[in-house]
Amino acid sequence: MTSDSDELVRWLGEVAADADLRIEALRLGDSADWALRDGAIRHRTDRFFRVVGVRTPEGDQPLLEQREIGTLGFLLRGDARREVLVHAKVEPGNVGGAQLAPTVQATASNADRVHGGQPPPFSREFASDAVRERSRVLGSEQGTRFAGKLNANVIADAVRALDNGPTHRWLAVDALLELLDHDWLVNTDARSVLVTADWADLVGRAPFTRRRDDWSARLAASLAAPADTDAVRDALAAARRAAGVAHPVALDLLEGWVLDDEGVSPRGAGAFRVRQVAVHCRGREVERWDQPIVDSAGEGLVELWVDDRGPHPLFGLTAVAEPGLLDRVELTATVVRPPGVRRPEPQRGGADAVIATVRQSDEGGRFLHDASRYTLLRVAEPERAPAGTHWLSLGQLVPLLRSGRTLTNEARSALSLLLPWL
Repeated sequence: MTSDSDELVRWLGEVAADADLRIEALRLGDSADWALRDGAIRHRTDRFFRVVGVRTPEGDQPLLEQREIGTLGFLLRGDARREVLVHAKVEPGNVGGAQLAPTVQATASNADRVHGGQPPPFSREFASDAVRERSRVLGSEQGTRFAGKLNANVIADAVRALDNGPTHRWLAVDALLELLDHDWLVNTDARSVLVTADWADLVGRAPFTRRRDDWSARLAASLAAPADTDAVRDALAAARRAAGVAHPVALDLLEGWVLDDEGVSPRGAGAFRVRQVAVHCRGREVERWDQPIVDSAGEGLVELWVDDRGPHPLFGLTAVAEPGLLDRVELTATVVRPPGVRRPEPQRGGADAVIATVRQSDEGGRFLHDASRYTLLRVAEPERAPAGTHWLSLGQLVPLLRSGRTLTNEARSALSLLLPWL
């Protein structure tokens, strides 16, 4: 790490220490705010989110249903030297407590102050004429855990001077991009906003011209490739028409799951459970609250394969049906094993090479220390990819990214590993 990144790590540590984050298990019956009602675990206001059951051809499971559009946004400033306002955000499920987040990270319920506390930092400004949007892209969250969850990924300018506060500071865009392959530093929401932004506008130059090495030149060539997305969009539309539908089921009727005062747990070994926790976190909108949280049984794995043999790199995306996706099917990374799923490690060829890799917390506000390893992998034999893999240039991928509701959260986080070369 550089001295600048060391300083950021020190700052994150200070913010985490000041927050005095404490998490304790809580029985659902002891919660004053959450209870089982009409077959789902709901907040007393029926806002925030609810734990619901769904039935699909693949089986039953609980999901966190949150049919609100949240706001994830970075403030951007500068011309020759672009800077973004980063948030040292403490979440109960973050590994390490505090991680770099967008300027604003707010659900509609939090922005409306349903909790009775303060609004999330900068949520009012992003909902007013205090900022001017440069880009806005809708994106899903994990469809294996969330039902119907969407966020607006926003880059905006501040129209007037705004007070940063102790948990926000301006950081050079290039410095933030350099941190994207460092474990536990940049959260998944920040990655989503950065990768769906207009890349040239974000860095203030032609993309992939910063390092001027061979890999950067090949990435620039991939970005300049024809943006023909008709075939992959047609294939995605066909997959959506053919996908099974998730039907609602009361939590106490889920097959293979147990509902009790501890939460919702699988019978026997399973990928995850949903349990209640009490949280203390100084400096948040309210300092004490309790909530359901997803607790997975192991680390996830996401690999985005790269075919680097031709005139420019191609990236392997596969269509995946997930019960919580609004559109049922989106494009994801080449190999995805969600946290807690027991599945053999993918076999690598002897000539495969890791381009970049990172471990990160997935959604620290709803998942308890869920972690996944994301890897960009240059493969010697792309034909080993799953059947139906779409090999796409960046010229094709960027329009798909910016159209929204097309690439999964996992695919966006994996693609963020390209941004240090931007």
